Amino acid sequence: MGRNSKQTIALAIRTAQADAQLNKWKTERQGVAEKLAEAQAQLQKLNARLDRANRDPDPLMVEHLNELIQATKTQIDALQKNLAELDEKIQQRMNLLGVRLSEMENFGYQIESTKLMWAELNKTKDEMAKAFDAAILQRPSQ
Repeated sequence: MGRNSKQTIALAIRTAQADAQLNKWKTERQGVAEKLAEAQAQLQKLNARLDRANRDPDPLMVEHLNELIQATKTQIDALQKNLAELDEKIQQRMNLLGVRLSEMENFGYQIESTKLMWAELNKTKDEMAKAFDAAILQRPSQ
């Protein structure tokens, strides 16, 4: 087919963008990544509040902050797990699209090869016909 690597990558990207399931997962991944960033920022704020609360010990405040920190860590773990699952699904789908793309390229290569072989066959057939015609026409008549 004569495609170079940039064209192949561009075709893979266009194919992936046209895949509705892949787009859905990418959108979900973006949302999960945003939630994860928010949860990590919240955890940092809670840890800073806990440091301040430890200086002025109020057991109820410290206990409440520890519970919030634990809940936020649990949320972060769940979001990271969800993010990893989405990354894996996206990668598998991209690999599948890559296989489809390589199959398309292989099919295109077969078509182009067949065209070249057919052209060479016709060229050889024409050369043979010319050789036979020349041989017949150059015979002395008896």
